[in-house]
Amino acid sequence: MIWHSSDKNAVLNYFNVNKLDGLNIEKADIIFNDLTNKKKENNLILLARTFGKTFTKTLNIVLIASVLIMVLISLFTETAIQIPVVIILAVLVLQAICTVIENRFFNKLYHSLDDYKKYSSTVIRNGQEINITSDSVVPGDIIKLKFGDLIPADARLIEANNFRCDEYVLTGEIVYTEKNPDTVVPDISNIKERINMVFAGCSVMSGTALAVVTETGTSTELEKQKINNYYLYNEKKSDMALISKISAYVVGITASIYFLLHLIYTGGSYEQNFAITIVYAVISSVALAIACFPESLPNSISLIKSIGTNKLLEDGTIVLDDHAVKKAASVSVICADKGEVFTTDQYAVSKLFNGKKITDLPANTPDSSDLMLAKLSVICSDGSKNDSTQQAALKFCQDYAGLSAEDAKNLYPALTVIPFDNERKLVTTVNMVNGKPFAIVKGAPEILVPKCIGIDGNTALKINDLMGEEALKVIAVGYKELDEVQAIPNVYDLESDLTFAGFIGFETELSENIVKTVRVLEKASIRTIMITGDNLNTAMALARRAGILHDNLKYITDEELNNMSDEELDREITSYALFARITPANRFRIVKALQHNNEKVAITGSSVFDAPSLRKATVGLALKNDSCDVAKNASDLIINNTGLSSILKTIATCKNIYNNMRSVVNYMLSSNLGELLTEILGLIIFRVPVFLAAQLLLVNLITDIFPTLTIAYTPVDTNSLPRSNSKTFTLQSIAKILIQGFIMAMLSIIGFSIGNKYSIEVGRAVVFATIGFSQMAQIICNQNNEFVFKNNIFKNKHILLSTGVGTALLILVLATPIGSLFGMACIPSNLITTVILLPIIFIICNELIKLGFKLFNKYSKPKTN
Repeated sequence: MIWHSSDKNAVLNYFNVNKLDGLNIEKADIIFNDLTNKKKENNLILLARTFGKTFTKTLNIVLIASVLIMVLISLFTETAIQIPVVIILAVLVLQAICTVIENRFFNKLYHSLDDYKKYSSTVIRNGQEINITSDSVVPGDIIKLKFGDLIPADARLIEANNFRCDEYVLTGEIVYTEKNPDTVVPDISNIKERINMVFAGCSVMSGTALAVVTETGTSTELEKQKINNYYLYNEKKSDMALISKISAYVVGITASIYFLLHLIYTGGSYEQNFAITIVYAVISSVALAIACFPESLPNSISLIKSIGTNKLLEDGTIVLDDHAVKKAASVSVICADKGEVFTTDQYAVSKLFNGKKITDLPANTPDSSDLMLAKLSVICSDGSKNDSTQQAALKFCQDYAGLSAEDAKNLYPALTVIPFDNERKLVTTVNMVNGKPFAIVKGAPEILVPKCIGIDGNTALKINDLMGEEALKVIAVGYKELDEVQAIPNVYDLESDLTFAGFIGFETELSENIVKTVRVLEKASIRTIMITGDNLNTAMALARRAGILHDNLKYITDEELNNMSDEELDREITSYALFARITPANRFRIVKALQHNNEKVAITGSSVFDAPSLRKATVGLALKNDSCDVAKNASDLIINNTGLSSILKTIATCKNIYNNMRSVVNYMLSSNLGELLTEILGLIIFRVPVFLAAQLLLVNLITDIFPTLTIAYTPVDTNSLPRSNSKTFTLQSIAKILIQGFIMAMLSIIGFSIGNKYSIEVGRAVVFATIGFSQMAQIICNQNNEFVFKNNIFKNKHILLSTGVGTALLILVLATPIGSLFGMACIPSNLITTVILLPIIFIICNELIKLGFKLFNKYSKPKTN
């Protein structure tokens, strides 16, 4: 059935449900269990396919076929096999097992975040409304939707009342779609035309509705789009795809050259027929290609990202978007809310102005007018859970008037509540006070004061400015008695001709280490911008104390911003560090203007109205897990710990993850290049393979598996944030890869020439040791760009453990009869010093490379006057 082109009753009949009763709970459980079992089966099938893919890759097929051909030729010609066939196959099996373990580990880490991406949904089952997690919704469920809800699944609308949805995640357009359940649209129609449907991941912007769920999980339009985008990104645009493509050409050409050289130099050197010589050359060439092609690199990158994502989770940050880590690593501007980032968001009543006098606390005792002002502020509440000023006013009332939250609710019941919004900047309630209805209004002083009568507005606003200059958050309160309570309240009538009750000034402290954090961000070329709904004077005082508003940086209000065209804002945006009394529409404009100046923007938010700017930003940051579901869904990251230092730590960790990914790319490519050059140059110089096929596969297995896991655990340093750079390759990184690979090859050639004087088997053992130990040293040296003697090498215990295990395995192969299975002999005691010295020389060369790049960067920077 095509849901959008079917009548709503036909869809209900298809699922055998009605809107009043919904699904039977037992039936819903059966459907849910079936879907869960299918997921488990798919996971097992995926693991089996991962194991099987190792043996179905072209290079591995060629290698296995060549080995089998050699075995057959040897049997028919009664010729001894020159290579350890079983060893090669065993190494391939080990590689397959390691790949499966890596994938299993990756999937476990990836799905560990699923619980944090769930949200509550209301469904009707057995005729009752119940709240369940979004992942428990099944096809056939009747879902109930209201303003602010995040839609859990694709569904066909049954009923709708003034119902509009934000479908930006699917359409990319910030236009709220009016929905109509009675419409039937053609079979072939796009998302925007399906006005009788709602879609997973979209949000409800107004009204209420009932809908029957049609698709869940990966069958929803959102998940289909994600899969397509993931494919396009990974297959066409990702750096890993480019690396694989270039590496395939380089390795393919090199392996072909190696095959020809192998035939030329070794064709007559074996006591065997020419067929076996050809097959042997094929096996050696393919083994070289397998060992030197970075086939496991994409898996390694995914694994590092998963480990880093879970590190973020341990620190209180949840990653919601697959590409969030890379985007956060490139951030150049942070636009943050004052109350959630720059201050502790813990307020206390500090100053009261009742229209006649100012009362400072705790130095003075509040009088009856002050207490009435505070009570009115407490009574006028829209029930927001995150209103810290409401909690502060309530504490003041409890301390000075003995009025609790329960007392306020019972003594002054609310008949009407008109919530705060960013356009009105007011909260209005109608409460019964001493048996009479009163409209009570509170909010921004500059908005409320003009609505009051019998007051000198200019004088009041000057007092508001003075309180703001003391960094106080100021809330104005007004009221009026009503003749009657209207069934449908008129906001204009309720919020006009008010009696001025006064101002309440709330004080708060700057977040811990805010000044230090701002400086660390500045050193990393990351600007910090304050966006707030507060009074300009209050925001300016806090911004100066935080170290944001300085030098030639400017500030601007929402009203002034409205008078600027988009072109003017684009030109001026980089000179502003503070935006006060900002509405959601202008938050979006600010992000857009910054991006027009090639800035990578991170912005914070927690409400429904923040969603457009969160989506538009390079990185959307939902602060605290109690942010609304719509804000969280529009974000890339959820940071549960408030404060700029938490954002700094998150960005530092993302940069660290991306640096680790670059380190793995650098490590694998330079190591593989070293192996490739060693084999090619060794064959040209010595006219014999300096590495056997099995040796290549073994050293590759030992030195590639462990580093991937351990580089991911490189510790984060929030005191020295690297500059933003989301590029996998730079000219310097390419140069570093080439130089390291060449040095490794030269040292290996030298090692072979020394060991070959004893025997070719000893020479190959020295090469195996040189490359193996040099790569272990490379892991430690490349933890970051600092010199190895400056690093605390014991800080990253994971790297020490992995290099220790890798070194132990190399020694095990070299010092026991295991080495003979791979065509090596035990290294004579008088060559032990050489084996130790060659990797040390590699470390010294590696440090000299760092010194060279540091000097180049220092003296190549343009001089500034």
